[in-house]
Amino acid sequence: MLLTTAVIYAVVEGVEAVGLWRERRWAEYLTAAATVGFLPFEIIELAKRVTVFRVSALLINLAVLVWLVWNKRLFGIRGGSAALEEASRRQSLEALQAIEHPVAT
Repeated sequence: MLLTTAVIYAVVEGVEAVGLWRERRWAEYLTAAATVGFLPFEIIELAKRVTVFRVSALLINLAVLVWLVWNKRLFGIRGGSAALEEASRRQSLEALQAIEHPVAT
């Protein structure tokens, strides 16, 4: 059972890594799903015995999940993918304008 779980997890992480490397939107959702996948195990372990390490692990994973959803605008948060694309276009335009019209120092 443990070997099967480890192999499945390794395959999911490999697919996630390739997707993120190729800048695919689905890979960002897969990252969020993989992060959520740890939460039940952490909560079960925390219910057995509360330790600083277990509480810290849960809080870190929750913080990572919130950061992913907020900054990557997953699940429609902050306008979703349309708002993310618009922000990216704006940044690209600002970068081009800075190249064309550098500020004198």
